[in-house]
Amino acid sequence: MNSNCLGICILLFTITIRGRAVGKRHYRNISSIKESDTKEKHEKHNQNISEWETPDDEPKHQPEPGPSHLELTCPMYKHYTKTVCEQETMKLICLPGQSIKIIDVFYGRNTGEICNYEPQKTVTVHCHSPPRSMAEVEKRCNSRQVCSVRAHNDVFTDPCPYTLKYLRVSYMCLEEPLRTVSACDFHAVKITCPEGETIKVNSAQYGRYKTDVCNIKAIKVTTLTCEADLEKVTKIAADRCDGRQSCKVHIKEHLLDKGVDPCYAVFKHLDVNYQDPSSPKSSYFPASLSSYSESPPLLSVISSSTSPSMLSIAPV
Repeated sequence: MNSNCLGICILLFTITIRGRAVGKRHYRNISSIKESDTKEKHEKHNQNISEWETPDDEPKHQPEPGPSHLELTCPMYKHYTKTVCEQETMKLICLPGQSIKIIDVFYGRNTGEICNYEPQKTVTVHCHSPPRSMAEVEKRCNSRQVCSVRAHNDVFTDPCPYTLKYLRVSYMCLEEPLRTVSACDFHAVKITCPEGETIKVNSAQYGRYKTDVCNIKAIKVTTLTCEADLEKVTKIAADRCDGRQSCKVHIKEHLLDKGVDPCYAVFKHLDVNYQDPSSPKSSYFPASLSSYSESPPLLSVISSSTSPSMLSIAPV
């Protein structure tokens, strides 16, 4: 991957985001111009301004958006922006075989239109993001396929007390040599790398958040919002596997027996994403109980070229 191109993309995207914010504030200032006693002197100027004004100070005609410099320079990179209110948890997800690259982070408030539960009440819009906001999100998300970040003062500090804040994150999904392996309850994930290579766990998820994986007739799927703490599950998998040529993560022994059960009596599954230096593509070897498929935003395009001897599911 061309690091220079990626650096230019990130710079242009950051400039685009901040430029749009400045442009919006500039437009509001222009729209607030009122007729004065010097109407005759500025008649032509006011006539031009009025073409863009409505009683609500909104433009009548929006110009069609053209391609940004980011899209023109690096069309192979898609970027995404997510926003959550204070005390909520943001989850960032890339496709299997991709990893997250954080582009821009804002924690504070610079508009009254987001996360404002009392619109009639005046809110502070000059709440600037703390200096280490970017670093806090980067260390939780960069180079991972999925991550979660809580929008909370304990993570970012409090830039403006008594003001309801929000977290906005812009990121890209980059191609990485990642593989994904899954197992159903009462089974174990087993990972084996070629001789001379070692495992590096990217992320791990445990719960029930998909409809067509690990289904058995005796147990009905009753929820799709059951998910254990992402950081805790990832740490357990990393402690078992990082730096080794092969490893095994038993769901019962390493998760359930340690109190990691997000929803009792629900049949769950464990997904482990890890870096494999021997392959530039992601692979998936399904558990024996079910095939595995994804729906948006995780549209699964996964190679199954890996042989069972390299990547397999082992019973407990």
